[in-house]
Amino acid sequence: TSYNAELKKLEASKELQVIFRHRSKLETQEDSLKQVYAQSLQTRDDAWWNTLVKKLDGEIKTMKDKDEVLMRKRIMSYLSLAAYMSASGAMKFKDYNAAGHFLNIYEAVDPENAEHAYLRAVIAAKQNDPAKSMEFLRKSVKLGFSDVKRLMSEADLVALSGKYPDFKELLVKVQQNAEKEK
Repeated sequence: TSYNAELKKLEASKELQVIFRHRSKLETQEDSLKQVYAQSLQTRDDAWWNTLVKKLDGEIKTMKDKDEVLMRKRIMSYLSLAAYMSASGAMKFKDYNAAGHFLNIYEAVDPENAEHAYLRAVIAAKQNDPAKSMEFLRKSVKLGFSDVKRLMSEADLVALSGKYPDFKELLVKVQQNAEKEK
């Protein structure tokens, strides 16, 4: 009973009401922005996305309101996932131009993620550009790519092992990255 009385008192406090309204407003704003950005994935060019990412990054670094910062971080995470899913879907349909666009967005919002470079390596291999494929594979490994099984199941990438002596070195580094994650 005493806890319920204390809860009712807290819920009635003006300070808490202000916090609830602020967070509710941010949730609505976040949902709205996610919808706009989801639609923009296909309609906006890379320059627009780069400008948006710089703006969001700047806001994350300079805003004092913790809830506002967290909202922007959630939006960046959402964009990372949405760009990855869009790129993967485009790759399944062999639409490598669209996949490249989505990977540009993915790299802009999540530059330290190895996945965008790995997917670019796969695309380059499928487009018969082994030098470019190796360049992206090296970048993905440098960023921490660690899925040995996945790499070895991608026939177009494995085919590079005979042409590029450093493929085996990259494979060792992928295994080392996997060990670091354990």
